[in-house]
Amino acid sequence: MDLNVVLVRTKYSGNVGRTSRAMSNMGVKRLILVEPQCMIDGEARKGAAGGVEPLEGLITYPTLREFYEREGEGVRIGFSARSRLVEKNFEFERYLESVPQIFEEHSLPMYLFFGPEDHGLSANDVEDLHALCELPVYGEFRSLSLPQAVLLSLFVFKNFSIRTNKSKKEVEKASSVDLVKRLRPKYFPDESLRQWLDALGFDLSARRMNAFKVLKRLLLGNHPSVKELRIFHVVVRQTIRKLNYSTGSKVKAPSGRPSEKDLDPGV
Repeated sequence: MDLNVVLVRTKYSGNVGRTSRAMSNMGVKRLILVEPQCMIDGEARKGAAGGVEPLEGLITYPTLREFYEREGEGVRIGFSARSRLVEKNFEFERYLESVPQIFEEHSLPMYLFFGPEDHGLSANDVEDLHALCELPVYGEFRSLSLPQAVLLSLFVFKNFSIRTNKSKKEVEKASSVDLVKRLRPKYFPDESLRQWLDALGFDLSARRMNAFKVLKRLLLGNHPSVKELRIFHVVVRQTIRKLNYSTGSKVKAPSGRPSEKDLDPGV
C-alpha cells in the first residue's frame, strides 16, 4: 500500500529525523514536509540514526495548495486530540474499520497528516481532509510527541492491515468500482457553496467554525463521488438563482446574520 506521512510546518529538525526512524521501523518510506519551519541538518540525521531512508527521499512542498496539486488523489487523514477542530474525532482504528480496504487493490495512496509540535493542525489545515482521528492513549497524560504519534499511527495501521488481510473475503467488482469513485472527489464546489451560504445570510468570517467548514467536513467525511458532488453543485447554483430572483417575494428574509451559536445544536 502507498502509505505517506505528511508533516505540516514542523519546527524541529530532530523530530523530522526521529519521524524518519519511526517510519523505517514500520517499513514506510515516503516522508513529505509541507511548509517546514526547520532545516534538514545534522540534528535530523542524528535523530534518524540508522533509519535514514525516508529522510534521504524527503519530498518538500512550500504550501498545502501545491501539495494537493502535485500529489492528487488519495485518502487524507489528520491526527489531533483537539476537539475544537471538528465536532467529533474518530478513533483511528475504528475509522479504518468503517472504510473497506478495497482502495488497496486500486493503488490509491493514504496520507497521514501531523501538525507542528506546539499547536498541531489548524482549522484551515483540516478543511480538505477526509477525517480527523485520535490515537489510543491510556494514561492521564494524553500529549504525544510528533515521532511518537507517527510511530503509533503506523503501528495501528499495520496491525489493522495484518488482521484484515487474514480474514479478508472476496469483494464484488461493482462494489469495488463504486468505492474507488467515492474515494476520488477531485471536484468540490467551494466557491458556489460559499456564495450559497452568503446569500442565505450566514457569517463565514469565523475562523474556528462556520457553516462552510461544517458542511464541507460533512460532505468530505462521506466520500462523495464526483457525480454526487456535481448534483450537489447544481442544487446549490439553482438555489442561488432562486434567491436572486426572489426580491419581490412575500416571505421576508430574517434580519441580521446567523452567528457561530446558530451552528451549535446544543445552544
